[in-house]
Amino acid sequence: MLYDLRHSDLRVRWLVTLLLATLGTSYLFGAWMVALYAGFSPRKVAETYGPAGEAVMAMQMPPDTTMVTERPVSMAEMGEEMHHVDRDLLVQDTHSRSHPPALGGTYDHRRSLRRTLARFRRDVAHETGLTSFRDRHARGWMGDGARVYHRGGTSHLSDVVEETMKTLFLGVVTAALLHITPTVVLVKRQDAVSRLLPGADQFSAREVHVSSTDSRRVHDAVGWEPPDGMVTFYVGKRQDQVTGALMFMRVDCQHGPLELAIGFEPQGTIRGVEVTKATVEMKPWVLEALRAGLTDAYRGLALDQAPAGAEKVKPRVGAMPAYMAELVDKGVMHAAAAYRLFYGRK
Repeated sequence: MLYDLRHSDLRVRWLVTLLLATLGTSYLFGAWMVALYAGFSPRKVAETYGPAGEAVMAMQMPPDTTMVTERPVSMAEMGEEMHHVDRDLLVQDTHSRSHPPALGGTYDHRRSLRRTLARFRRDVAHETGLTSFRDRHARGWMGDGARVYHRGGTSHLSDVVEETMKTLFLGVVTAALLHITPTVVLVKRQDAVSRLLPGADQFSAREVHVSSTDSRRVHDAVGWEPPDGMVTFYVGKRQDQVTGALMFMRVDCQHGPLELAIGFEPQGTIRGVEVTKATVEMKPWVLEALRAGLTDAYRGLALDQAPAGAEKVKPRVGAMPAYMAELVDKGVMHAAAAYRLFYGRK
């Protein structure tokens, strides 16, 4: 027989109601964060989940050799991140990985959930069992009757249930409040392009599809690998003369992602660095580091020089802004390595 909450103690019913309300609220917070991170609007959803004919994600294996393609882009294209998600990849990407196929092949994005490969007797959805709540113990030891009792038998409500539910409720609420750290824009991408590629009126995207060998090279050099096996340089030109290049670099930490725009002079030195995105939590720390002159330390930096912006600002900022400066140093180092190894490829 199922346990009937209608006949339970009022406090138990309130605690269960608050728990369910908290879980429902967490879904609202989740939708809000998705909206802030991914642009949750009808147009954005249509771009992301629409027909895959325009931006197919076939999950090809890395090429044998690094390949370079270049195509013209507009300022608007550089200023807006375009995402496209193959819906068949959503569960595959976030929960399981199958063994890679032969070089040049593609993944079957659904096989890992089927009974043979996953070693389940039935499909995954059939492997979850539900156990019903019992009205009372068969021998009358626990939960005998319609109510839950205190362990000493002095009241209707178990103190274990009460304390556990209070702790769970407060913990969920606290976690929800402390971890709402959506991404905010510090500098618009278009503004960063204008500052780092001054005078340019023509733009192109140089996309470097990195081989597994070259990916290991850059990993061995700076401990970083290009995401999705590709590095994109945005090249600025004026009257068909290259005025510089820039790339956007993401650096992740336990507080969220940072996005940097790193500009390069035609001769290869760093022209400048802009912090374009951070999370709400990280924003004041980043701004404090920037006010201390963090990005000034990168101007004119050679590709083989180690960034030292954090060392410059540490005496003038707190611990967390100094940590943000270290993350920016890391992103600049990754970008310089990518430029040194891949920008000149043909």
